[in-house]
Amino acid sequence: MNQKWKWAGVVAVLMLAACGVKYWPALWSAQFAVRDTQYPILSSITRELGDGSVVVAYQRDNQTLVVDTYDTAGNRLSQSEFPYAPEYELRDGAAPLFASDDVIYWFGRDHRNSVKVDLAAQTVQPLSDLLALDLAEGDVFEPNDAIVLDNGQVVLAGGDRNTQTLQIRQPRVVVINPDASVQSAVLGVPFQMFTNLVARSGSDQYFVQYFDFVDFGNTAVARTFLGDGVTLAEQPQMDKGALLQSDQSGAWATQILRTGLFHYGPALELDWQDDAILAMTVVSTSDQHYLIPRFAGNQLEVAKLDAQGNTLWNVPASANTSFFTGVTEKQGKILVSETLGTRMKGVRAQTGDASLILPITTVTEKVRHRLLNSDGKELARFSEPDHRAVLLRDPLTGTEGTALEYTAGSCRHDYALMLASGDFATVSNWCTDNSVYGQQRALFYFQQP
Repeated sequence: MNQKWKWAGVVAVLMLAACGVKYWPALWSAQFAVRDTQYPILSSITRELGDGSVVVAYQRDNQTLVVDTYDTAGNRLSQSEFPYAPEYELRDGAAPLFASDDVIYWFGRDHRNSVKVDLAAQTVQPLSDLLALDLAEGDVFEPNDAIVLDNGQVVLAGGDRNTQTLQIRQPRVVVINPDASVQSAVLGVPFQMFTNLVARSGSDQYFVQYFDFVDFGNTAVARTFLGDGVTLAEQPQMDKGALLQSDQSGAWATQILRTGLFHYGPALELDWQDDAILAMTVVSTSDQHYLIPRFAGNQLEVAKLDAQGNTLWNVPASANTSFFTGVTEKQGKILVSETLGTRMKGVRAQTGDASLILPITTVTEKVRHRLLNSDGKELARFSEPDHRAVLLRDPLTGTEGTALEYTAGSCRHDYALMLASGDFATVSNWCTDNSVYGQQRALFYFQQP
């Protein structure tokens, strides 16, 4: 446990309480290095085990996957390292996935550069060996999305691509059954790949989509299929937008490249839409409603809607919040995570000669969390350490360079994990200077007051 951050958090709470606003700090935190890359990829995932401990898996570098387990007091119970050296640095497809407490799928650019990690057996298996796909010579399967269904099936969606010409061949789904048997199906549609995969909650089905771009790429028509195993049934009426969430009440979708939120009813027919809403995710709640972080009327907010699109309540985001807002819900408690940032241009005198000035930009970034009840009432606030940096700025181009000074802290919220105890864990980018790649992450454990 990092005692320095623990006591710093206590001091911060006392200071904020004196100002009339109480922000609870993390009970403990742990920083870890991640792979140096310029690509915006998810480099870590978390999972809660039955005893309340938290597992975090991450790619430390170009050759190593690491899995750490922490108890609720912040003690690291174990650390396992696994070899992982993908051929390609680029990884912009499926996010890593916990299939169970003991199995992690980590995806590279294609199935040859993706692996299954078995924590119980302490083994790493290439997906090319596990899937054993019957591909044309020179082709690879690129998984673009992956989910776990309620019945334990792992579904991968993507497409085949030729490694020499880079030509897309056809869309493909792969189903890995709990007994490790594998099924696969392809569509006879050339030059397309599946890029969106959504589980249908309350069933063992899923939706998978690819998109046709028309009007010079300004409009996307969704090609949607309902999957059951590897049987795909086309749903031509579900042609508006990328699906975000689905259950037995229908499905939510967002317009591609523009504003627009849609809902398909139980019969999978479009029954509601609002062309003025920009939404990136939809979270179903334990009381059968939906949480949607959205832009509506130029306001960033979290809204709770029913399946007919009626707004039950909405909570505006804090000032200076970016669109990285995260929302999670469990057992009626809602966690709204916000990244706040400001940039102020200015000048400072050079050391030793006050007549000479340096153009600077002062960057302040904060991560804050708000705990709400099911009616949208705020119950508590929480804070992560702030990041602040003073950057040297080129007066001619405005380009910001070397940090003249900085305070390490959280500079962007990545995701949160609501725990069975009512506590929660979060992962954020951990920034020191002005590194554009974000080579560190921090795991925080927060306890309800």
